[in-house]
Amino acid sequence: MPKTTIKRSPTGITVANLEKLGASRLAALLVEQARHDRLLRETLTRTLAAASGEGELHDYIDRRLLMLAKGREVDREGAKALVRELEQLRQDTIAATDPAAAIGLLRHMLALGPAIVRRAPPPREQVSAWLAAVLADLVRLWRAAPPDPDELVALAIDCAGREDDAFPNVLTVLAPALGAAGLQTVRARLKAALKELPAELAGGRWGAAGKPAYRSGTHAWRLRRQLGEIADLLGDVDGYIALEKAQPRAQVNVRAIVERLVRAGRGAEALAWLDDGRYHNRLIPTLDLRLAALESLGQREEAQALRWQHFERHLDREMLKDYLRHLPDFADFEAEQRAMAHVLDAKSATDALAFLLAWPDIDSVARLVRSRSTEFGATPPDMLFSAGEVLRLRHPLAAVVALRLAIQGVLRRGLPHLIEKAALALAECAALEPPAGTEPDWEAHDTFVERLREAYPRPWKFWEAVYPLAH
Repeated sequence: MPKTTIKRSPTGITVANLEKLGASRLAALLVEQARHDRLLRETLTRTLAAASGEGELHDYIDRRLLMLAKGREVDREGAKALVRELEQLRQDTIAATDPAAAIGLLRHMLALGPAIVRRAPPPREQVSAWLAAVLADLVRLWRAAPPDPDELVALAIDCAGREDDAFPNVLTVLAPALGAAGLQTVRARLKAALKELPAELAGGRWGAAGKPAYRSGTHAWRLRRQLGEIADLLGDVDGYIALEKAQPRAQVNVRAIVERLVRAGRGAEALAWLDDGRYHNRLIPTLDLRLAALESLGQREEAQALRWQHFERHLDREMLKDYLRHLPDFADFEAEQRAMAHVLDAKSATDALAFLLAWPDIDSVARLVRSRSTEFGATPPDMLFSAGEVLRLRHPLAAVVALRLAIQGVLRRGLPHLIEKAALALAECAALEPPAGTEPDWEAHDTFVERLREAYPRPWKFWEAVYPLAH
């Protein structure tokens, strides 16, 4: 069979076809189009600058950054174009063969970056990511050409001190270049700045004293956050704790303290903090930290008892999984059976059903639905529909019970968005009906339908949907 060849169109925009036009014709077309397309114009200008040498390219980037910083706010589409151009400028900068010149341009980007970021609409994630990449590039280049330590410290403090939070986690990014000595210097400067702020009002209510005090409070919060970041970078747990304890008692972040103590292998101190009633806040969960502290101290039985107690009280599925994971081999089956028995006897049948469906334990779902069928009056119909769906193959009678309860829930609550689903469920109940006389005390399907008509005659859409399904 002869091999067919695909004939390429002479009008397709390909490199080969464009080369046929010649350089002069292409240049004229680009000049004409650039008059109406700003992005193309800037791309051509940048390309021409690069062709003239690194010096000319760097001058162009410098000028372009100044223009971008002075521009007006843009919409989301404009922000995307802005990010593309900024990223190209960054790539051109770090591709330079002169590290000193590249570092100078990156420093210029950092200086103008916040003004450029503010041009984009919130949440400004992409533009902020560009600024973070600039900072990371600067740190990478500094490894080959280390800067003056004092200059680096000044940059770190300047970036960290910005009120607009343009450089989140800047100290973590700069840490490789700063080193331990540089971090200590920055820490000392930040501590001095914190000490110069006015004392916080009793109870930590900065806003009660007006805008100046509120701004001081915001500045203090920012300084404490940065000092905490430095403490983490230096592995100084005690320094972090001292920073927290200096705040009003209601603002002490016990969870953050305990996390660091556990990571440092200081489980006993972590438990002491958790047991200190002065810092107790029931809105902040700490059970996971208590378990981690107990495990770090080798108190596994106490940890297991705590897991089981929490599961019994809250029917916490993840806590039960954690409990079973920490059991010896071949002991988990018996423990799981004990847990399912506890769930079946739970105070709330709805909570028990939700747990068993999510676990899942289909056999236990069937037992629960049949043994406690009168306790599902407040259960969401969607949950009962789900129970009927999972039960229909292995436990058809329990599925019918669940579906009947769901149907009654829909009609009782008047849920129009579930009317059609309820009608289909009623037809499903008829299909799953056991043979007459095989199940004592079983309400026949026709009897159930009549009872349903007497109790809920008004939802016409439901009965209109039921009729074609029943015939």
